[in-house]
Amino acid sequence: MEAWRAINMFHMEDATLQEECSPIYNDNLIEYCSVAPDHIYGICLLSAYDIDGHGRKAAQGVLG
Repeated sequence: MEAWRAINMFHMEDATLQEECSPIYNDNLIEYCSVAPDHIYGICLLSAYDIDGHGRKAAQGVLG
């Protein structure tokens, strides 16, 4: 998986498009890493337009 190509997502000026692309990339990343979870680590992409929302989602995931 060529994660460096995903950086182009941050050049998108359309916030809705950027927010829709993030989960698609992340779902593919999860599938890719699942082949060897002890050896392959992924870094998810988050839309730059909803920083507060991502913080809430992360806290919810950690706290349950």
